[in-house]
Amino acid sequence: MLNAAQIVLALLIMMSVGYFFSKKKRLNEDVATFLSRLVLWIGVPSAALSNMLSYFDRGMIKSAGIGILVPFLGMLLSFAVGFLVSRLLKVKRGRRGIFCLMFSLSNTIFIGLPVCQALFGEEATPYALFYYMSNTFVAWTLGIYIMQRDSEALSGVSHTKIFSVGTLKKIFSPGLVSFVLSLILIMLDVKLPLFMTKTFKYLGSVCTPLALIFIGHMIQRIGLKNLRFQKDTLGVLLGKVLVAPLLVFFITKLVGSPAEMSRVLVTQAAMPIMANAPILAKAYGSDSTFAAEGMALSTLLNIALLPLLMLLLQYVF
Repeated sequence: MLNAAQIVLALLIMMSVGYFFSKKKRLNEDVATFLSRLVLWIGVPSAALSNMLSYFDRGMIKSAGIGILVPFLGMLLSFAVGFLVSRLLKVKRGRRGIFCLMFSLSNTIFIGLPVCQALFGEEATPYALFYYMSNTFVAWTLGIYIMQRDSEALSGVSHTKIFSVGTLKKIFSPGLVSFVLSLILIMLDVKLPLFMTKTFKYLGSVCTPLALIFIGHMIQRIGLKNLRFQKDTLGVLLGKVLVAPLLVFFITKLVGSPAEMSRVLVTQAAMPIMANAPILAKAYGSDSTFAAEGMALSTLLNIALLPLLMLLLQYVF
């Protein structure tokens, strides 16, 4: 429990770095835009390659089974519920896509993996990574598509058909390309030379810190006094705290997954909003200010609710 709280504290410290430098006028909009592009085009692809090649092998992927199916179904259902909630709350056009993404997807590696290891031991690692795999795929396909719809709504451009060349160009983003490339290398059992794996590791390691510094900058722009639980933000937090974990829980019961797997998958579903959400929102034309606010508040809320989550998991499994 203490380790999990310290992990979240580390996130808050990194966000405060961005806040401090932004307040001191050392981090302006030009620098923030550069950071977002660096994360999107360098950090995220490198992190995807490094994580996939470090943690997965061909046998692990072949035996994944329900470990990938459960979170994948949970995320799709969460997206559907998130869309309905966005309509009920009358979330304004231009942020409905990022609303659904934050409602459904989690910070699975920087927070989720170490939290699961701290709570359930090293045997939780494969299950946590199965969730990461589904989370990454959904983020870089459906997530990117719906954020492009936000951009179209703001610009007044007509919606792109989901089955079209234009949609494929949008979906085949740096993150998805690196994810697919990783899968191909793993399934072909290709071992990259040390200099390449180290390069991907070092470049990928900048992803989370820079994303959090960017969020700190966005929060400073918003103003701490304006950082509050508004209607749309409450809707997102409802998804992360309640809807997404419950959907994954019911699916684990439906398919009869083992208790040790179920605990980890439900925990991953309850983790804070993915740290890259504001970066993706800015890059693909959605509401990045709303994304930064939601990510910051969900991280704070996660600290408060983690003990309750542990008690519930002990009770139901």
